[in-house]
Amino acid sequence: MCEVSYDDEPAAVWSNVEITARKQHQCSTCDGFIRPGQVYVKHFSVFDGRPNSEKVCPSCVALIEKYKALHDGASWVPSHMRHAVDDCIEQELDDPEEGSSKRIRMWRAELRKMDARAATAKRRAQPGAVAP
Repeated sequence: MCEVSYDDEPAAVWSNVEITARKQHQCSTCDGFIRPGQVYVKHFSVFDGRPNSEKVCPSCVALIEKYKALHDGASWVPSHMRHAVDDCIEQELDDPEEGSSKRIRMWRAELRKMDARAATAKRRAQPGAVAP
């Protein structure tokens, strides 16, 4: 299984709060839409004195929870999850062990879902497109 390593100091602040969207937002993880009425996670963290605020759609919240479950609770800020998953795939390919191929297929499927949500959001953002 892939290893999680941090080069920086841990976050001085780390907060995830569930909020019901009143208007449309864009997910910081997949770039898909968060629709009004959907419950999403508002993430806030502070690293090296720099505040960071991000919004996460329900699908990406599930991805982050899956990642944490496989990595002893370790996580990244939502906008870096794609990099973290790509890194897992690379490590699994470089140093295969029992269950690697299953985890690689799972992570690749998650990335395809993220790409599909981003593509849908991009299409709907085109001039003349119908709002979600």
